[in-house]
Amino acid sequence: MISKQPFLKKNPNRQSRWGPVVKNNLGVGEKGITPLIATVLLIGFTVALAAVIITWGGGFVDTMTKRTSETTDVTLKCATELRFSISRVTCDEANKGYLKSITIKNNGDLDIIEITLRASSEDESDVKTDKLDLTSGILSSFGVKQFTADSIPKLDSVLTVKNPIRIEAIVKIAGSDGKNPVLCNQNVQDYNLENVPNCQVEQVTGSTTTSSSSEP
Repeated sequence: MISKQPFLKKNPNRQSRWGPVVKNNLGVGEKGITPLIATVLLIGFTVALAAVIITWGGGFVDTMTKRTSETTDVTLKCATELRFSISRVTCDEANKGYLKSITIKNNGDLDIIEITLRASSEDESDVKTDKLDLTSGILSSFGVKQFTADSIPKLDSVLTVKNPIRIEAIVKIAGSDGKNPVLCNQNVQDYNLENVPNCQVEQVTGSTTTSSSSEP
């Protein structure tokens, strides 16, 4: 016999153990799908972000390593391979108390592509700095170059320092790329002018003549 028990309709608002069940157009519950999609998206975003950071970080590290290596290489060259000196300085006999010529000698294996001079008076009240003219060519290895008024600016230059007592030189060499010059500031050469003829103007006091560089 067929049971005549009444057919029980399912409650559309029934509760499950995990809360209310929401149906989509296909009648499939979406409660468990939404967290899964969010997790997949989060993992995908994390992987993509990690890939971007690794790519950028790798390039940054390579660049910094290259720059550090180049800087170290140039610094070592400045300290060990660069050898130059101010071999001779003269002062103007006709215009005593002023520089006339400076001779720079390159004793090392590196070419010098720029030279800067700094002259100062005894009390350093008068200090001038000039870049020497190397347009006619670099100061090559084991070369010698003399600089005079023709290659040193005449206005507001080392040539205008009255009674110069000291002159210093600092140079630049070619960078590791062969183009951009690098300043070798750890290798400075100086020349004392105290005993160089005509660099100190004689001072006349009454009938007594003394030199500004001599002891009283």
